[in-house]
Amino acid sequence: MNNRLVTSLHFKFCVFLFGLLVLLSSCSKIVLPRLEFEDEKKDPSVPIRVKLELDSSVQQAAFSYNDACGAPKVYQVGTQLSQMLFEDSQKIFQQVVDREDLTLGNYVDAILQYTVLERTYDLNIPRLESDAEYPAKATLRIRAILKENGTGKELYAETFKGHGDWKVGTDEGGKDCEPIGVGIPIDEAIDEISDKLVDKLRESGRLQIAAQNLVAQRQQGPAGVAQPTYPNPGLSTSATGTLPTRAQPAPLSSVSPVSEPSVQFRTKFVDANRNLVIEGGEAVKLLLQIQNVSDSTIPSAYVELRGTPVLIQAFKRVVSLPVPLGSLKPGEKRTAEIRGRLPLIKKKSNGELIVGIILSEGLPPGTHTIRAEIHPGLRSKSPKK
Repeated sequence: MNNRLVTSLHFKFCVFLFGLLVLLSSCSKIVLPRLEFEDEKKDPSVPIRVKLELDSSVQQAAFSYNDACGAPKVYQVGTQLSQMLFEDSQKIFQQVVDREDLTLGNYVDAILQYTVLERTYDLNIPRLESDAEYPAKATLRIRAILKENGTGKELYAETFKGHGDWKVGTDEGGKDCEPIGVGIPIDEAIDEISDKLVDKLRESGRLQIAAQNLVAQRQQGPAGVAQPTYPNPGLSTSATGTLPTRAQPAPLSSVSPVSEPSVQFRTKFVDANRNLVIEGGEAVKLLLQIQNVSDSTIPSAYVELRGTPVLIQAFKRVVSLPVPLGSLKPGEKRTAEIRGRLPLIKKKSNGELIVGIILSEGLPPGTHTIRAEIHPGLRSKSPKK
């Protein structure tokens, strides 16, 4: 009798649970939570093709501040901000065309415009002091506007604001005017805007409705009017605008093998007291000079650091790795200064820092290895009475 009762109750519970799941699935306003990994890639949610237009306020964006000696300085973020907006837009829309790429210029549904409305950097260093810290605040505000291609009708507009806070430091020896960590609050403000931008546009009902209308117009169109054919990857459009033809691969004989590195670089590692011994809490610098020795422009290059974890962590406390260098024209030279500060060290050890250059195109050079001793920081002893 008891077994029959338990079996009956179990069956009724399963029926109730099944019915509840059916009810939830039929209700469009109920969203069940979903676990995601940080690196999980999402497919674009807005099914239209857009052409990206970045205002000069984005491409030339920079934050102004005064260093510890009172000299005016500028922290450039135009390249970083432009790249971020392009990559974030790719996470939202089916296809994003850079404004310099005219291949798909006549086939986009809408124009996506970004403009910087506000950029402020609040940092006050009254005088140069040894190993001091000062609060720094960065604010960035960006306007995103989506307009219908051809008519210019505004389909969507939103303003995004980001903040960043950090305590920048001065040189331990009190001789270097450039504060350490100036870019950290700026990076925080940019990252906050990036998160808001992707989440807001992907989930916007208004943007989805506008996209559906554009897709319907593209597919139906006026009677008797031929609709444009959207090229697919691997297709090239003829100059007359006729149907695209399959792009032919270049003959093997026309491709020159690359046997020499595309860049050359030099490195110099400097610790605060310049005794070639790295101490816990000490500020350090990595100086680099890079030159493009190839005949082609390298679209983007980065400095990669590997080696002893405590050394890598020293630089990560100040900058994000890898460090972008931007594009390099043939023959162009560029210098970079990467700052760091070691954490507290408990025991003596040997450190190794491996410096490499990552290239978007071309053959990268070999790595440079820097070796140094790592000692605990020297604490000042209180005088005996």
